Amino acid sequence: MISDKYKISGGYFTGIILIGLSVLILPLGIIGFFSSGFSYIGLIWLVFAISGGLLLYSGIASIRSASKTKKDEAILKAALDPESSGTEKEEIKATILADWKYDDETWEAFKQNEKSYRKEDNIYYFIGVVILGTIGLLIFRSANLFVAVAISAILGGIMVLLRSNLSLSKLKKTSGPYSQRAIIGEGYVLMNGHTFDLFDTGRYTSKVEFLPDENPPILEFTIKWMTRKGATFDELRVPVPNNKIEEAIQIVTHFKSKT
Repeated sequence: MISDKYKISGGYFTGIILIGLSVLILPLGIIGFFSSGFSYIGLIWLVFAISGGLLLYSGIASIRSASKTKKDEAILKAALDPESSGTEKEEIKATILADWKYDDETWEAFKQNEKSYRKEDNIYYFIGVVILGTIGLLIFRSANLFVAVAISAILGGIMVLLRSNLSLSKLKKTSGPYSQRAIIGEGYVLMNGHTFDLFDTGRYTSKVEFLPDENPPILEFTIKWMTRKGATFDELRVPVPNNKIEEAIQIVTHFKSKT
């Protein structure tokens, strides 16, 4: 599951790229349209200018969304500070369902568990990309079978590498008050310094499960969101300390009552 940290950096990066493209396209479209007028060529330049304007709008929207996410994350962490006060901060503290700290042994076991889980998941993901990519290249590009498989495998490998690095980033050693710690609230999870939204615009938590047979036990949130190709989902897995089993079961019951 990608944390807000990478949503923020990805949002800024996407916004900068889109704005950069608009700076190249928009002026050319405007100049071409005014030079050609309402002719056939002029209308093409007008479409070019509109496309540049849409890129500019999308880039600004992406940066604004990333800035909002960054601000919200900062507000949340500030509100969770034990020494903080104020009505809004007290309201956020009141939504805390669990605050778990992990010893080195439990955290190390969770890291190995998560790496193993993601490895298996990525194998299936890679196979899916290769199969669909190969079929797509054969049908729509009339590619040679060997070339189609090779291109799909390379693309799948890159996607799996990026996906793995992002999903395992929450395991990296951090410092500060949230290191090897998980705070579960009504609409968020703050784990090892990374913030994850359980409910947000376009995304929601569809299922919460307690997996007692894992090592350590796992509280798993299935989070869904919409893309241009339809609904997709990912799991946010939170380790449960051995002395917090009952609390984890209560959290599952709590979320079931809300869905």
